[in-house]
Amino acid sequence: MLSRSGFIVDRNIRTLVHWWGLLIPMKKTVYSLDSFATVRIEFRAGDKNSPDAFPISLVGAASQTSVPIVDLTDYEMALKAAEELASFTGKSLEDTAIDSLHIDSPHS
Repeated sequence: MLSRSGFIVDRNIRTLVHWWGLLIPMKKTVYSLDSFATVRIEFRAGDKNSPDAFPISLVGAASQTSVPIVDLTDYEMALKAAEELASFTGKSLEDTAIDSLHIDSPHS
């Protein structure tokens, strides 16, 4: 399939728009940035057909709403992306990948 998707974060009107379509956006879901509390980075172990991944998502205050943003395969790149998203949206960063990887946090 020739489809694409993306996100638009608008800090002025406090929204996150997730869109997808073919050549142009055809469908979208709009979320309030205020409904999210944290940017979360996690660790997902790969298997023989896929590499380990570090999914980044925006997570709601009661963890009811979770919107996956991107999966990256390099921890340092994923951490940098998650930090930038947290800074841009004004949300806190929750790094659960550190516990899974058993490495020291660069923030300590």
